[in-house]
Amino acid sequence: MLALPSLTREQTRLRRQVERVRQRNLGHLMTRVGRFLVDAAVRGAHDQGFSEIRESWVPLLRHIEGDGIRGSELARRLGVTKQAAQQLTAEIEAHGYVERVPDPSDGRARIIRLTARGWQSWLAGLRASKQMEARLRASLGASDFEQLLSLAQKTLQFMETGE
Repeated sequence: MLALPSLTREQTRLRRQVERVRQRNLGHLMTRVGRFLVDAAVRGAHDQGFSEIRESWVPLLRHIEGDGIRGSELARRLGVTKQAAQQLTAEIEAHGYVERVPDPSDGRARIIRLTARGWQSWLAGLRASKQMEARLRASLGASDFEQLLSLAQKTLQFMETGE
């Protein structure tokens, strides 16, 4: 195995600075918590028979709500090209979790929506996330967990509305 080249003094100094700052950075902490919850959801989906699900699919799947989403809007929300969104959609579609149907308001456009299997896998992932939350509640205690949940909801509302 090849050894990595040593960091320069400047790289080492900056890395330490980043590590100190991110320990108290809300975005970094919430992202790390989110990763654990996504990992639990994916493992839970696998345990329930949805073994094809990949963590890389989650960003796309979380944007498919209700009756679906246009491919162009999905690409915009993901911050990727239409082609990149189409490629990932095709992969997920090949496994039967999403389908593309004609957009009734625009014959050229397609709506991406979850199939029954997609909704079932979503429920399996949510159940697994709930199990992780139950473990967290047991660790923090009910009062602290409820406070955490309340603050997360308030934070989300602020981020979505600015109020």
